Amino acid sequence: MKKILLFIFFLTYSFSCGAHMAHYSKFNKIEMEILKDGKVIGYNYYFFKKDKNKTTVTNQIKFTIKLFGATIFEIEGYGEEKYIKDKLISFNSKTRQNNKDKYVILN
Repeated sequence: MKKILLFIFFLTYSFSCGAHMAHYSKFNKIEMEILKDGKVIGYNYYFFKKDKNKTTVTNQIKFTIKLFGATIFEIEGYGEEKYIKDKLISFNSKTRQNNKDKYVILN
């Protein structure tokens, strides 16, 4: 279970920590499937919207892990990062993890 949580943490924050927007200037969308035992159990999407010096990155994630038919871990989240001249100016997210709501609002 700890490995799954660490994976989610690094997956969620790897795009925003220490990254600069020049790496993603040619992308409009990144789509990832989340696999368990070779089967798709969810997704993680990143959408890039550019307007002159402003860039907005939207993230959507959803997946469920089941064991013997019972849900043992479930997450659904939405996040938005705003950049001006490649400098992060705000980050907002809402995540529902195992029926608990979690929020981040940074301005």
